[in-house]
Amino acid sequence: MKVDEIVLSETPDMNKLPGGWIPDTMNIELNINSETTVVNVPNVPGAYVIKNALTDTDCDKLIELFLSSHIAAPVSVQGNKDVPDDRIGSVRATGWCLNLSSKLWKLMKPFVPKEKLVNIFTSTDWWQNGKQEQLPKWKAIGLTPMLRFMKYEKNGQHYAHYDAGYIYRNPDYRSLMSFVLYLTTNTEGGATRFINDKQQDIPVYERNHEDWTREVNTDEVIAANYPVKGDILFFDHRICHDVESYHGNGPRIIIRGDILFESM
Repeated sequence: MKVDEIVLSETPDMNKLPGGWIPDTMNIELNINSETTVVNVPNVPGAYVIKNALTDTDCDKLIELFLSSHIAAPVSVQGNKDVPDDRIGSVRATGWCLNLSSKLWKLMKPFVPKEKLVNIFTSTDWWQNGKQEQLPKWKAIGLTPMLRFMKYEKNGQHYAHYDAGYIYRNPDYRSLMSFVLYLTTNTEGGATRFINDKQQDIPVYERNHEDWTREVNTDEVIAANYPVKGDILFFDHRICHDVESYHGNGPRIIIRGDILFESM
């Protein structure tokens, strides 16, 4: 089955997503930056950053695309619409971007592990349809087309949470990793921080993956990655992380997406 057939088989109802939107990205061209480097995130197994993955010009194109949507919806600091909270953490436009995700994948593919080995303690969802006995190898085959464009203004933040996999009815396909593409450089807060939730010795399918309802304490932070324009951060879905309260004057803008894998 071709990748585009897989992803189109699970097209969501965009009207039910925050700022649901199908942008025209056919004319957006992205250039491969030849001066990239890869840096591991300390203390967070499997997490790493591609430095200088996109040029400033390409980042500006994606910012312009986001701002032209005019449909960004507010999301609370909890990030969970089921938990009442009037504090706005960010505004979001959720794009179904098959063409753009394909272009981004061409940039990311050389830096994504060709094979991913998982077990019951791997910090990502590896099971499908309740089959907890499955411990397969997986290979990365692309990006899911759902790209979340997010803008954080001053005092914006996102409490600690766990990303969920994009699940397909066919159990041979699912997303296992998240990426954060930073479209702005921000140094006054706004770091993506990884949190010690003290669940690393519990099988992943028995862990509590509910969003946190409080700010993390300083001693719970194990690593922090500050936004640098053009950098891309990668990590397993179920690693606990937050967005530190942002105190800058200009906006903090990112794209969050998922890497699609096929079982081997």
